[in-house]
Amino acid sequence: MGVLFSEDRIDFRGKLTTGEIKQIVRNGGADTLQTDTLPLDISTLQRLNEEYFAKYPHTELRIYTYGSCDLSLLKVMDKVRKIICRSFLRGY
Repeated sequence: MGVLFSEDRIDFRGKLTTGEIKQIVRNGGADTLQTDTLPLDISTLQRLNEEYFAKYPHTELRIYTYGSCDLSLLKVMDKVRKIICRSFLRGY
């Protein structure tokens, strides 16, 4: 669904194509790879784990949302060293 690059961060949204994942790997080494799009796509997470985080293990994976978040899919992310998950619940 999309990738946005900034100086120290890569934002991704939804299910990524092979081309988008290759672009993320080519531009790798960012401080943070993050998404706010839920539900998380398991095939995207698996490919990012094997193709990106295997090469750049010190990049932080950040997931943020404005509701509840099912983190069970993160079990496929065994190459990630740092994960930050934030949920900003409305009305609290």
